[in-house]
Amino acid sequence: MNHGFDFDSFSGHSTSLSPSDSGFNSSGLSLPPDIYTTSYSRAVELLNVAELMRNPHYMELHKKYDALRDQVMNLHGQIGKLNQRNTELMERAHRAELQGTKIGDRHSRSSSLAPSDSISRNHTPDSQKRPQQPVNRPQQYPASILWTWEECKADSRAIPDPNNPSRPLMEQALRNDDGTEITSEEWRNVLASARSILIAVLQPLALPSTLPKDTNRTRSFYRDHYPAKWNDALLRLETAAPILRTCGDHWKADHTLRIVLNSKNTSSRKRRKNGHHSDDDLNPPSTNRAATNTTGSKARPKPHSTTNPALSAKPASPEGAVSSASPPVPSANPPASSSNTPISLTNPPAPPSIPISSFNTPAPPSNLDLATNLPVALENPASCF
Repeated sequence: MNHGFDFDSFSGHSTSLSPSDSGFNSSGLSLPPDIYTTSYSRAVELLNVAELMRNPHYMELHKKYDALRDQVMNLHGQIGKLNQRNTELMERAHRAELQGTKIGDRHSRSSSLAPSDSISRNHTPDSQKRPQQPVNRPQQYPASILWTWEECKADSRAIPDPNNPSRPLMEQALRNDDGTEITSEEWRNVLASARSILIAVLQPLALPSTLPKDTNRTRSFYRDHYPAKWNDALLRLETAAPILRTCGDHWKADHTLRIVLNSKNTSSRKRRKNGHHSDDDLNPPSTNRAATNTTGSKARPKPHSTTNPALSAKPASPEGAVSSASPPVPSANPPASSSNTPISLTNPPAPPSIPISSFNTPAPPSNLDLATNLPVALENPASCF
């Protein structure tokens, strides 16, 4: 009699149970074997933004980028305002300098001042003391910056018309340090600085007596007659607009001043053609103006003064008294025209006498004097006859 426990039989019955027999199905909980490696097995450059934004480090970098971009935009706006304010202050300073120059030179300047630039030699500005730019392009600048004039002539954006290579479009020719073109607002600021320097440095210079009065003040005029002043204007312009310094031989500032001068001369010619003269336009010789005024004064007769009662009553006294009887007969000796005879207000002339005998009326009294009886004749014309 075996009183022992049959573990084999018990284990056989107990281990024969399976999850399917017990009613539990675990097939729905099975996970793919690469669940933790799928998103990281791809290269980072192949992920899109939505997938990258799941990474907390990328999200932090993206937030910093947005903040820096907002700061850059804000700084750009402030720089634009500061440039505009700087241009306004420079224009005010140049106008004040020009006004002081005109007042100070009004009594000191004489006709003996020839285009020798003696003033510029005695008073050299600080801008001429800074080092000159090299003729050849430095290594840190790209070729697209158009450092030399030859590089500019080879650029199709700066000179779109190959038949006119000496007239570049400076708005496209001016480049930033990386070779990109400047904006329209920056070009307007450069033009404003050039106009201010033209008014302050070049416009006050006297026209040489050997040149005609209608000489246009072009770039060639200042180069030939005032070379030191022209170079001074170039250096001042490069100081006011540093974008013009990225070149050799000052060709960018030179062509910018040329554009401003040509625009000013064109406007002056249009004003003179329309008969409008400004202060900076060349006036015609004074003898022509005097002759014109003299001719005009002779063509216009002086009007009669209405303050003299004898003159104002002259047309109405005798003619009105006899107009109803018969038409008047012209006198053999008509009075002289008042337009050719000067009229004195202190001693006015007596009204001309009309021959009474020419009218078909009774003879007037012998003592009738129209000059003395004029008020009576005005009140009662019939009493004169």
